[in-house]
Amino acid sequence: MTILLIASQDLRKATFGLWKDGCLVEEQSEIITPEQLLFTLDTCLKRWGVVLEDLRGIGVVSGPGSFTSARISVTVANSMAFALRVPVVDLPNPERLPLVALLTGLEQRIKDQPVDRPVYPLYDRPPHITSPTLSPHT
Repeated sequence: MTILLIASQDLRKATFGLWKDGCLVEEQSEIITPEQLLFTLDTCLKRWGVVLEDLRGIGVVSGPGSFTSARISVTVANSMAFALRVPVVDLPNPERLPLVALLTGLEQRIKDQPVDRPVYPLYDRPPHITSPTLSPHT
């Protein structure tokens, strides 16, 4: 079973991984901005020779961490899972452990997860998505 892994708890770093037949076979960490996540993921998949149709699931670190990073990585994972019709599972990481430490039982979780159930970001404090701005005329 081939499973894509996405971890981005910081604004300037993302880690991608590939789980295949019971073990982590690829892992790549990149210094990127959230806007570069999808492009960098595509580059990793091409480098690894992965065809999207081969994926049987997606695991995504849901947080906590940067709100922006959590929302973007979860949105990318949910969107890919929806388009590919594969399950997506959350990998909460409050202790910020290495990706490999979060993968116990991954294949069974993918098998047990309904295809149409999304993952939600995990926050460690109330989200502060918008803030009032001052008018330039005040």
